[in-house]
Amino acid sequence: MKKSGFFIFIYITMKIANFKEYFLIKEALKEDIQVGSMVICNKNLENVDGCYYDQYDTKGEIAEITKIKKIRANHYGETIKEDRYTLKFQEKVKCLTNSGGRTTIDVVKRDLKHLEILPAEQVEKIKTGDLLIYKDSKILHTIFKSINFKPKSSILDCSYFDIDPDSPDMITYYPAAKIKGKKEEEFEPKQKQKLRVGRLFRKLNPGLTDPEVEDLVNEYRAAYQMYVKGDVGDRLRVVTGEDIRFWYLQSNYATTDKNSDDELHNSCMRYKEIQPRLKIYSENPDKIALAILVDGSNKLLARALVWQLDKGKVFMDRIYYINPADKKLLSNYAKKNGMLTFPLHGKHRVTLTKNYGSEMKNPYMDTFHTFVANKKKKEYFLSNLYEYDMQDDNYDNCDFYEWDYAGF
Repeated sequence: MKKSGFFIFIYITMKIANFKEYFLIKEALKEDIQVGSMVICNKNLENVDGCYYDQYDTKGEIAEITKIKKIRANHYGETIKEDRYTLKFQEKVKCLTNSGGRTTIDVVKRDLKHLEILPAEQVEKIKTGDLLIYKDSKILHTIFKSINFKPKSSILDCSYFDIDPDSPDMITYYPAAKIKGKKEEEFEPKQKQKLRVGRLFRKLNPGLTDPEVEDLVNEYRAAYQMYVKGDVGDRLRVVTGEDIRFWYLQSNYATTDKNSDDELHNSCMRYKEIQPRLKIYSENPDKIALAILVDGSNKLLARALVWQLDKGKVFMDRIYYINPADKKLLSNYAKKNGMLTFPLHGKHRVTLTKNYGSEMKNPYMDTFHTFVANKKKKEYFLSNLYEYDMQDDNYDNCDFYEWDYAGF
């Protein structure tokens, strides 16, 4: 597929922006990390090894800085000098992008913001089990992420926080004294204790004011109802027409970590410059809709196109989301309402009333990547099949526009 000069320009602009961001980060970091420093990782990190960047399960793990070296590296065609730091872990950390694991990984200076230097006395107490590294359950992590709460304290006298399935006002946890000397699989549920949600917020971020804690508690309760009880209320709805343009625009997305690699924030259809290409969606409300999930501030968490197929079925296309739990809520909605779900199997069409032109005048599509315009018969439709699959239908004299199938 040919790409227009406009999109080549966008691609180059994004690369330059990333290049500039690298230097800004490098310029701003002043952490006093030295060989021998003990650190805790607050994120899963990538091992910088030549041109390969495998990600490792380092979040919450303690490591020692064993080496700092300067090397020459290539960044977007430019050779630059950068510092690399070798982190040595007590045990192997699992590779998340390939099989296996390793005890050492190399990171670059821009990754230092994801490391927290630990005082020697804290390291010793962690080793003895008197202090614990902050850990939360998958569902609690999802809720905290959805309300934009990040713990400030990562070393505590308790950990393994989880939701209370019986109450949106309480949190469960394990005190360090109850699980000292035990492996996680040896923990006993009866050793769990409970804490009010507001007290947990204060414990994890002592600098919060009373109004801030109150707001977080209310946001937590709402998120609990959605993710734990499945009660989405009016946060999940289906829109049509110009509302589709509105919810595609990235300024209406929920905020998240600027380094987030979630599907929603990486969609290339999110830019303001793309809005004119969404006409095919906004002009066909009887054929094309958009299912959306929003947070308590009416910001987008997930979206998926909903198609009325010519065969009478309704199909929910690929879901773009921030949290996996957001995707699950939309997926459950589709199943509850008898919709077909992505990927679409078999031969399907969506008939339209006019010719929407070439691929560069239209959005990239995950499923209906072929547009057929039979100008003689005044017949126009989208198909989930490529041009060569159409030949059995005698559409040889039609204009075929094969739109991008990469998924955006």
